[in-house]
Amino acid sequence: MNLPYVIDNREHTLADVLNRLLSHGNVHVLDVATAYFNIGGFDLLRESVLVRLYRGGFLHAKAYLSFADRTVGDRFTPVAGIVGSSNFTRAGLTTNQEINLTHKAIPTP
Repeated sequence: MNLPYVIDNREHTLADVLNRLLSHGNVHVLDVATAYFNIGGFDLLRESVLVRLYRGGFLHAKAYLSFADRTVGDRFTPVAGIVGSSNFTRAGLTTNQEINLTHKAIPTP
C-alpha cells in the first residue's frame, strides 16, 4: 500500500489517506484519538467508524492508528499510524493547513 509520509492537506488530504487505508483489504480497525471531532469528519469516511469517548480529561493528541486485526478489541497487527495536528473534523481532514506524518508497519514473516 502506497501512503505518503507527509500529509498536509495540500498534496494529500488526510481524508483521502484514511479512506485509502480503510479500503485496503488488510485494514479492519481504525482508532482515532483527537481533541475535537464532528459529524463532518465522519461524513468523509467511506467505512463505518466506532466512536468511544475518553473521559479522563482533555486529550490534545491527534493520532490515527490502523490495524489488521479482525477480533473486536484486538490491536496486535498494526498496519500504519498517522500522528500530527489534524482534528477529526471536515476542515482538519481536508482544508486546514496541517502537518501529519505516516509510519507504516513492517510485517514480520
